[in-house]
Amino acid sequence: MLSLFKTLNKLITMRKLHLTFLICLFIIIQGFGQIIDIGNEITALTPTLNGVYCPNVKDDTIGPGGLDFNGRVKFNQTNRWWIDITDSESILYLDIQFSFEGVNNPNVFVKGSRRFKVFGISDLKSSIVGFRQENLNGNGFSNWARNSYGYASLDMSGDGGVFCDDDNSKDISAYISGGANDLKFFIDVQGDTGGSDISDDRNCSCDTRVLKLWWNQKIQVAIATDIDHDGLQDSNIYPGLPIDRNVQDSNTNKRILYVNITKLKTPVHNDDCRKIQGEVTLQLFIDNDGDIIGPIKASGTSKLINWEGNKSKDFYKRNLDRLPKNTVAFVVEEDVLEKGNYYFDVDNSIKRCHKKCGLCSDYNCNMIYYNEHIDGIPISNFGVEHKMVFYLQSVDRRNYNPANHDLTFDISLTAN
Repeated sequence: MLSLFKTLNKLITMRKLHLTFLICLFIIIQGFGQIIDIGNEITALTPTLNGVYCPNVKDDTIGPGGLDFNGRVKFNQTNRWWIDITDSESILYLDIQFSFEGVNNPNVFVKGSRRFKVFGISDLKSSIVGFRQENLNGNGFSNWARNSYGYASLDMSGDGGVFCDDDNSKDISAYISGGANDLKFFIDVQGDTGGSDISDDRNCSCDTRVLKLWWNQKIQVAIATDIDHDGLQDSNIYPGLPIDRNVQDSNTNKRILYVNITKLKTPVHNDDCRKIQGEVTLQLFIDNDGDIIGPIKASGTSKLINWEGNKSKDFYKRNLDRLPKNTVAFVVEEDVLEKGNYYFDVDNSIKRCHKKCGLCSDYNCNMIYYNEHIDGIPISNFGVEHKMVFYLQSVDRRNYNPANHDLTFDISLTAN
């Protein structure tokens, strides 16, 4: 019994030494390293119909003078383009407010509003940080904007009995415009129809209505890394848009720490060894002279790797050279990184299949792995990739898996 205890204690001591050695094995690449940017792109929204609507008694405010304008109509519409940031997504909206008012009888009027979702993303590592439009004349684009206001005002003559007319030659077109940075938006509108103009239901076929609401020039939407998800970019990748000074300015005391896997090494004896499912997640803690702070919430995903699946056996075969890997990002104080006063808890739900021996015909899918701990390293050279190694040790390696199926990961840390 004493001999068994000594053997186990020796194995545990060797495992800790091995883990310490691997953690300390890192290379700092001098010069200009590759900065890992996540979620930085420009999405082009092609000219398209954005909405058709008609004023009606169910959704809008109706005046006391009835539903028939009986002649000339004054039409007003204002647009507000804006970015809305929530806990789960960021959305580019177009909000409109409109009114139709009879010129001959101002008591006949209808007022209302509509909201159109133009574009949205749900990636919490990034946000919509701005938008702009191609210039109507010549090359180039308008300035980047985070919101935009425009308006249109028309005094329309009555159609004199033209009813249910969808012929654009009989309708009035105008574009909604405001300040220099507002997006130009076009509208085809029909006012007096010769009958009851304001709809008593939501059927727009034979009533006063907006026939078309569209832009005719390409709109660009800027999506940028947004660690604290406030709609401001964390780096100056789009000049002209505001930068989040609390995160990315070189004079602040906060940095973005990116962690990602660059390589996986593990024995593969046969195709059963490729059958894996589960996740590897990171939690970051700060060790301030024994005062532990954390876990620090990751921006977006905390999953460093994700082999999706919910089977109990016969897991999917994975291409281990092409990992379903993610970038995990944290906002960390600069002095914490410089001192290396941080560490990661590595949790996993990995399960893997294997045979008990090379010539065995049976196999099981009950191989599981220990959770691990990775000590931080000092990082003072920002924008440079630092390489580290950690591994997940299979729980059953000492019993009947002499060849072992440990997972050894190369990872990189880049503070930006």
